[in-house]
Amino acid sequence: MKEAAFIGAGNMGGALIHAACQAIGPDQVVITDHDSARAQDLAQKLGCTAVAGNQDALSQAEYVFLCVKPQVMESVVKELVPVLADKRDTVLVSIAAGLQIATLRDWMGTLDFSPVILRIMPNTPASIGMGMLALTGEPGAKEEHYQAVEAILSKAGRVERLA
Repeated sequence: MKEAAFIGAGNMGGALIHAACQAIGPDQVVITDHDSARAQDLAQKLGCTAVAGNQDALSQAEYVFLCVKPQVMESVVKELVPVLADKRDTVLVSIAAGLQIATLRDWMGTLDFSPVILRIMPNTPASIGMGMLALTGEPGAKEEHYQAVEAILSKAGRVERLA
């Protein structure tokens, strides 16, 4: 099992993937993107693993970073629900601006449990390791969840928790 999966390898996702590979090692990172060539190229450059699809990425990691645009997030979340049902220890981390945790949870529909959901708001300087990343979560998130995300993203810049 890998520590982190990244769904979306665009500009911001790519910056966070790069930081994660530096912080926890590329052997602990799996990535996917709708443009599979982009994911393959980035994986080859960084030494991490690219997989063919979102469900495959989710099934291989404990912390899953949703690095897609807000307008496609709903379809991505709904695609993940069948795998989430079998992976109760998964922590989802969204970088989508303007999407509340409650909205993400609503898109999960009728899961019989509540996966932990955190949100981060990175900024462009994260691409050079000088970012300021705001981190927040819901009341069910544990200290260990926050610490793990902080460690995974530590090479992107400063991670600051917000209520």
